[in-house]
Amino acid sequence: MQHRRNKHQKVLPRWQAVRNKLIGHVRQAIERTFAQLKGRYGFTRMRYAGITANAFHLDLVSIAYNLRTAAAIR
Repeated sequence: MQHRRNKHQKVLPRWQAVRNKLIGHVRQAIERTFAQLKGRYGFTRMRYAGITANAFHLDLVSIAYNLRTAAAIR
C-alpha cells in the first residue's frame, strides 16, 4: 500500500516517496485490471450466495477479460 502524507506533514519523507515510486508501476497494472473488471464486466458485487458459484463466475469473467486483451494485442 502506498503512503500518503497526513495533515501534520508538509511533504512525505524521502524513503516513503521513493517506495511509492517503486511500487507504483506494479500497482498501476493491477488496479487497471480491477477497474476493467468492475467497469466493463460489472464485477462489483458477488452475484451468488456460495463460494463455488462466485469462484466460477470470477473464472468466466477472467476468461472474457483475457480473451479481449489477447484480441487487442493482435
